[in-house]
Amino acid sequence: MEQIKNNFKSNILLVSTDKYLINCISDFKVKNIENINSFEITSNVFEARNVLNTQIIDLVLLDIHLPFINGLELLNTNKNQPFETIVFSNSNKFKNEATKFSIFEYIIMPSNYEFIEDNLTNALKKIYKNFTFKAKLNNLKN
Repeated sequence: MEQIKNNFKSNILLVSTDKYLINCISDFKVKNIENINSFEITSNVFEARNVLNTQIIDLVLLDIHLPFINGLELLNTNKNQPFETIVFSNSNKFKNEATKFSIFEYIIMPSNYEFIEDNLTNALKKIYKNFTFKAKLNNLKN
């Protein structure tokens, strides 16, 4: 991925216990470090809620199949937070429910690295566009 802008860095939260997914996202982070400010990994909804309550997160990468509570419960309890979400699942079973939360993408696992990387890149581009749009609005107000 080309660098989005040198003055914009996103904050990413990965919520998963899936080793393949964690490795894919970690590889993406290394390749795109210039676009990433913070990168947190949690293994369940409770840890993820703590991160969302203490940090500004731009992109949540959410595995549906988590210990204790289904990953969609995180979206249900954080409906008003302005982050993009990519949901990962091993089936279409939760796709309709997930799309009610205006997710960026629903990815069926296992997926190849290039497909995951393309979706992460597109999500970061969308976040950057929203960031620049908000900055332009603020400049008009001043």
